[in-house]
Amino acid sequence: MLGPIFAKLRPTLVTSRPKLVMLGPILVNLRLMLVMIGPTLLTYRPMLL
Repeated sequence: MLGPIFAKLRPTLVTSRPKLVMLGPILVNLRLMLVMIGPTLLTYRPMLL
């Protein structure tokens, strides 16, 4: 099922790989920030509501 989609996406992935390498650490940092911020948002949500 996914074979043709990946065949179409592979050239774009190869050309955008440097961008992905640049975005990788940023995404990891965003994920860590979400993990850190998530519990505080859950605790502060009753106050905001």
